[in-house]
Amino acid sequence: RNFGAQPHWRICRADQEKVEEQLDAAKGGVLFIDEAYELGKGPFGAEACTSIVAAMTDPKYRGVVIIMAGYPGDMNKMLDSLHSFHRV
Repeated sequence: RNFGAQPHWRICRADQEKVEEQLDAAKGGVLFIDEAYELGKGPFGAEACTSIVAAMTDPKYRGVVIIMAGYPGDMNKMLDSLHSFHRV
C-alpha cells in the first residue's frame, strides 16, 4: 500500500549536520539507516543519534519515517550505550 511517501534510502554515519541533511532529503519519505549500530561509534556518534531522536518529535520532520536496521546484537549494544534511546 502506498501512503504517498517517496522512499529515500540513505546511510548516515556522521555528525549532526550530516544527519540533518539526510533528514531534509527524506522529507515526505523514508530515511533508512543501514548498519545503524555504526552511528554510536566515533567522535560524533552520540551527536548523530541525539539529532535523530530530536527529529522524531520535531514538526519540521513530520511524516518522515525513520528505519534503523542492523544485526540484533550490534543494535542492542548501540542502544544500551546511548542515553538518548530508550527501549519500550
